[in-house]
Amino acid sequence: MKDLMYSLCSQEGAFYLCKITIGREITMDIKFAYNTRDKVLQKSFFDSDFSEDFEKYPRAKKFIPEWLSDILKRKKRI
Repeated sequence: MKDLMYSLCSQEGAFYLCKITIGREITMDIKFAYNTRDKVLQKSFFDSDFSEDFEKYPRAKKFIPEWLSDILKRKKRI
């Protein structure tokens, strides 16, 4: 799913978190996190993981959040 969504709008990059909630009455809610580094991601991903993800799914500069830019500068990816 990540590859497909990236191919549709690669300039924005790929999502870091996808939350799918399915309700009892056959309802579905899907949320994607492209720019936030929430607590779940802070516990699960190291800076190097974000850097590697950026190599696979690069973004246009205007879509790189400040926290990611800081990581990429430290890793010399941008």
